[in-house]
Amino acid sequence: MRKATREKKRERRRAERQAQAERLERLARRAATMSPVEGPLVWRAGWTGWIAALLLCAHIVQYGRLGPPAEPGFLGGLEWLALQAGVPLLWAYFACAAANWSAAVDQHGVRVRTGWTTRSLPWQRIKRIEAGNAGQLLLVVSGRHADEHVVTAPSALPWVHRLAWVPDRAGERADLLTILVHHPHLRPAAGTVRARMAHPWMTWLAGACWAFSVYAAWT
Repeated sequence: MRKATREKKRERRRAERQAQAERLERLARRAATMSPVEGPLVWRAGWTGWIAALLLCAHIVQYGRLGPPAEPGFLGGLEWLALQAGVPLLWAYFACAAANWSAAVDQHGVRVRTGWTTRSLPWQRIKRIEAGNAGQLLLVVSGRHADEHVVTAPSALPWVHRLAWVPDRAGERADLLTILVHHPHLRPAAGTVRARMAHPWMTWLAGACWAFSVYAAWT
């Protein structure tokens, strides 16, 4: 049984390496006919991300309105904080991640906003870029001790794109970034102005919904 499991894992890794090699070969042929990218690129969350974020904010407000009062005692207060403040705060983060994510591509590398933070990833640190099954971008970068994974929020499930007749751009974005990683001459010119990230409007709205939720549960 263990031998068969190890053999399946080795076969899966071989298939993944083969698929990666074929992808890089395909992108190399595409790069040979491309012109350099003009100006910085900025990708932002689409309408699906904003709808998901607004639904989460509505859920946060409703959760606070239905929240029970805190039980007496120290442990009761801690439990109330965890359930009525901690859980909505986690949902607020997911709302910000869904609506605020953006990626800016310029001569220096890729800057990615995920949730409440922004990561700057120089080209020389990026090892691999792939598209996820939910429309997210997965960037594997070299870290100090091990590889790090930077993942954008899902843009939409593939079946949502098909129903709305909207193309799934995650695969195209991942391919373009892979080309720019391996072909520096195709990156935006050094003289271009650094692209501005998307404004995090959802951070303010999610914060207000969280504050209202905590207040409503407390009173």
